[in-house]
Order: sequence, then structure tokens, then C-alpha cells
Amino acid sequence: MRHFNVVLRTGVMGIAGALMLVASACGGGSDDPEPTSTAEAAEPTATTAAASPEASATVEGTPAGAPTTAPAEPAEVAQEFRDFAPQIDEAVRNKDIEFFAQHAWTELVTCTAEDAAITGFFAACEAEGDEFQGLGLSVWKAEGGGLVPAERVLALIDSLWSAQAPEGEDAFGGAESSQYALGANPRDGYDAQLSVITSLINRPTGMAGEGPLRVALVLHWRFEEDDWRLFEVMQAVQLTEDLLEPTEDGRTYIHGWERFGQ
Repeated sequence: MRHFNVVLRTGVMGIAGALMLVASACGGGSDDPEPTSTAEAAEPTATTAAASPEASATVEGTPAGAPTTAPAEPAEVAQEFRDFAPQIDEAVRNKDIEFFAQHAWTELVTCTAEDAAITGFFAACEAEGDEFQGLGLSVWKAEGGGLVPAERVLALIDSLWSAQAPEGEDAFGGAESSQYALGANPRDGYDAQLSVITSLINRPTGMAGEGPLRVALVLHWRFEEDDWRLFEVMQAVQLTEDLLEPTEDGRTYIHGWERFGQ
């Protein structure tokens, strides 16, 4: 696996495309958290060809967004990540998507026939043999998850401010996008460092409820090649309070949850 400075192209997926992904993660406006609508995969672009081993878009095992039983040794927030965290917050507040593109840690995916048969929110392949630079994507408390074109994941981050409501406030703050909390999640051989970012966005058309919608993204980082690299994003558009209060389920996933800046 190598990191790539992902090239962002205007017009690939703007506000409407990002909101389509948000709505699909919510089951198109129903109370069912399972994503059901089809999300079109954006064409991937990277600055260089991958030198990493080929991977499949399909992820085996427990979905990344599913709460799991806490291990005997909980993951811990690294002080080095705390030191890096203000840079994440500054990028979020400055609406700097290039920061996240430059820190993206992508993996070359060569689509299998099984991958091409996947439909819905996590669809990433049109045909067997297709290739793209992938970032991990999952949805809180929804089945599925895997590698999708990096531009799609970056568009979700960008939607926190491009779709931001002009005003509003709830128990977790105002509409402005910001970094809310830090934490960690155990992985094979290392602890993923987590950054929870959030904002109030304009509620997508057709989604149940009224007024701005509180959304959160959990950014997963690991230290590679002398810098912190973003390798996965977990989206929460339902039960967001699990990750922001947090609830017991939220703490089961986000070990060592701590409020950023406090």
C-alpha cells in the first residue's frame, strides 16, 4: 500500500452528488439505516500509478461501522496524533479538501466479477478488470463497507461544508464544520487513530424530518512514511449522537473518546 496525492477534479461530484450519497446512506429518507439506493462511482484519478499489491473492493469480516465487543486491551489515542489533530481541525474549519487529498492513503483495486455485481451505496466497479485508487468507506451501524474510488470519499468530506446549512444549532453546536472528538480503534497490529468531524447540513430532499441534519464523519488515520495518512472514512447520518455524546455503542467503536480542544 502506498499513499497518493489524489487529484481532485471539479465537476466529478459536487454538492448534489455528495448529498445523493448522504441520502442513500439513510435509505432514501426512511428510518431503515441500511443503504439501498445506487450510488454512481466516480472515475478515479491519481498522480501516479500504484505500486501496491492488487486488492479487491470487497471487505471480509465485520463491517467497519458495526459496534464490536471491546477487546481486553483497548486502543489508545497516541500523543503524536493529538499533536497532529489541530491540523485536521484547521483544514476542516478552512474547508481545505486538498489537505485530505494530500494525506490520502489509497490502494489500487482491481475489480473482480464479485465486485462488479455489487449494487447500492458501496458499488465501486462496473466491470471485472476495472481499476481505481480506493479509500475505505463504511456507514455507522449499516452492513457492508469496503474500498471505493477515493474521489467519492473525499466528496463526502467536502460535503460537510459545501452542503453546510447557513445557520442552525443543536446539542452538539452550530452549523459550522469542525473537529469534535478524537479516539482510536484496534486493528491488526496497530491502533487506528480517529478524528470525528461534524456539521449541520441542508437536509437532502426526500429525507424524513425537518430542518438541518447533523452528520458526522469518523476519519481513520495511521502513521506511514513519516506522516499521518487517511485510509478510511465512516459516515454517520443516523444515530449520529452515538459518536458525539457518545453512547455505549459509540465508545465500543471509538476507544478513548475525548472531546477535541477541551
